[in-house]
Amino acid sequence: MCPSSERKTILVMKGIGKRFPGVEALKEVDFDLSEGEVHSLVGANGAGKSTLVNILCGMFRDYTGGVTLSGRAVRITSPRKSHRCGISVVSQDFNLVEDFTVAENIYLNCEPTVFGFISRRKMLDACDSWLRLFDIKLDPAARVSGLSVVECQLVEVIKALQRDNRILIMDEPTAVLSSKETDLLYGVIKDLKKRRISIILISHRFEDIFAVSDRVTVLRDGERVFSGETRTTTGGQIVEYMLGRQRMGIARKATHACGHAVLNACNIWGAKVRDVSFELCAGSV
Repeated sequence: MCPSSERKTILVMKGIGKRFPGVEALKEVDFDLSEGEVHSLVGANGAGKSTLVNILCGMFRDYTGGVTLSGRAVRITSPRKSHRCGISVVSQDFNLVEDFTVAENIYLNCEPTVFGFISRRKMLDACDSWLRLFDIKLDPAARVSGLSVVECQLVEVIKALQRDNRILIMDEPTAVLSSKETDLLYGVIKDLKKRRISIILISHRFEDIFAVSDRVTVLRDGERVFSGETRTTTGGQIVEYMLGRQRMGIARKATHACGHAVLNACNIWGAKVRDVSFELCAGSV
């Protein structure tokens, strides 16, 4: 992986703040993204990850701070403006029409035409070219309703690239994938990096972070508490930044001796258990 300092910076979010009634969700957060980089955005639930990404997606108008894309200051005030800026989201809730084919979904609202009429042949051929480019073994004429989760994700990725989006936001992309499907997605992400596509990766899985990301930024309670290169960062450090060093120390000291047994289960048999025994002691989890 190339050091981030050698890449061209294409996105800078500076001093981003967002307040909801009674809650300051983001507090002067800085975040940047380079060309051909995977930058992981990490934090516990409620840390501010979704709020930061939603600002980038145009979901909130009333944020403070500034956003710069390729050196040009922009104010992203709507999802349409976000798309025009070349930003696309590949989320767990797919924005696909299940009864349409792969090609029809990828070219929805921008279908190729011949003499003013939609050309199904051109659409299938163009879609096939995109799939071959990333070695994705999908039939352009297949219905989306019959695809697996990872295949739907790949359709979303190609759909974004076909529209010339250069920044992809991937939200928990491997949450429900098998090991084989995860490896397939990792391969596509690495291929996207080679083609100078930039990715913001939101994931709770360390396997994702260390397998494909170049940098990692940790948010906690609406603030950026760490940002650094993944290759020089450990999982333990990320956890400490996510939860707070002081809390980690308290958690380690909280162990204590268990009391007497208050529940004994002996030789339990059932439809899915065979000869299981255990006990529960007072004051234990």
